[in-house]
Amino acid sequence: AVAELCRVLRPGGVLLFAENLEGTWLHKVLRKRFTAWEGYWRYLRWPQDRDLFNGFRSCDFRMFGLLANLGRNEAQRTLLSRADDLWTPVLPKRWCYVLAGVCRKDGSA
Repeated sequence: AVAELCRVLRPGGVLLFAENLEGTWLHKVLRKRFTAWEGYWRYLRWPQDRDLFNGFRSCDFRMFGLLANLGRNEAQRTLLSRADDLWTPVLPKRWCYVLAGVCRKDGSA
């Protein structure tokens, strides 16, 4: 799917995305218990899936999020996302559950 996104972009085009990562063992357990799509959704594994983006000239990635998706209402999610903002810089990247990226396609035709 990522190769197709690269293919259909114009030369010099930019792909902006945010995608769920596998996250921690806790994320995996909670998804298995509480999400209907767990059985057929494939979460990205990082850095193992880095090569999916090899068709782009350059990519910048950012990983974040640990607790915000665990909130049961918007107020809890907001509070937990603020905590995530503080913790993300010091957490092991493998604990994060969101990958955001900016990938640029080569400018030549």
